Amino acid sequence: MKDEKITESEWQIMRILWGNSPQSSAQIISQTASINTWSPTTIKTFISRLVDKGVIGFRLENNKRVYFPLVTEKQCVLNEMKSIIHMIYGGKMNYETEHFIFYGNDDQEFIHQLSSTIEIDLETLSHHLDFQFTQKQSIYLHSSQNRLFSALGMTSAPSWVRVASMWNILHVAPKETFTNRISNRLLHHILTESILYQMNPNLPYWLQQGISAYESQWLTFDEIKDSLIKNSEMINHLNLNNLSENFQLFRESNRHELAYSLIDYMVKNHGYHALNDFVNHPNDMKRIFGTDLQTFLKNWRAYIISQYLGDENL
Repeated sequence: MKDEKITESEWQIMRILWGNSPQSSAQIISQTASINTWSPTTIKTFISRLVDKGVIGFRLENNKRVYFPLVTEKQCVLNEMKSIIHMIYGGKMNYETEHFIFYGNDDQEFIHQLSSTIEIDLETLSHHLDFQFTQKQSIYLHSSQNRLFSALGMTSAPSWVRVASMWNILHVAPKETFTNRISNRLLHHILTESILYQMNPNLPYWLQQGISAYESQWLTFDEIKDSLIKNSEMINHLNLNNLSENFQLFRESNRHELAYSLIDYMVKNHGYHALNDFVNHPNDMKRIFGTDLQTFLKNWRAYIISQYLGDENL
């Protein structure tokens, strides 16, 4: 889908095709008669424009073109919302790479710092998760942390909230807020979140956060080990249903470290192919990993002990 605005007249053609497709131009024309008095030539012009904008395609059936949507209604709504959001935030483009556009606060030093790794991170994620974006992604640098909170719909938030993915936009706080974490790795984390959401919007939160933390590597081995030692009781009673979906509780109860260890176990023992399968089919554990939930949890616990803890810490 090209980043071009769809007119109100073109929306009516899209709604017809979302309702039923494929359809020939003659079929589309017959359905517009009750809505508008457009001429057949005008309607064919709308159809041609939608093809040029990359939102509908066509194929030949009985030597006639039949048209069908290339994007969902949700994708179009999100794209329209994004343009409105840019107007609210301030839509001036400050820098552009092959796959990303930077908006917002024009801190060129920070922008170039982030852009120096984001393309490499995307290439790695595309390989690991077998995913490709179809259009450039927006990164919005906020002028203050409070502006970031406001954009996320929060009047206040913990100081460690410095990045977020919302409305298909990657949000980043000012450079000076990254006092104890590497900003590029946190940006990598929310880029992974964004990809996973597009792969499966219903992905369990712990799985989304675990993969994002694992891919971005913003947690050190020592941090993970110390957290798992301090929460050894949790290791003895592993239960995926007890992993909160509240972002603040998840972070402050050391669930990122635990979820990281789970993804580490999955990748090292089953590979990225199985992980990708699990992302798309999170209720299919037995087929993907060849074991039931209880055996899976037992194997995960054994992996945590061998790789991070040692028996003396339990």
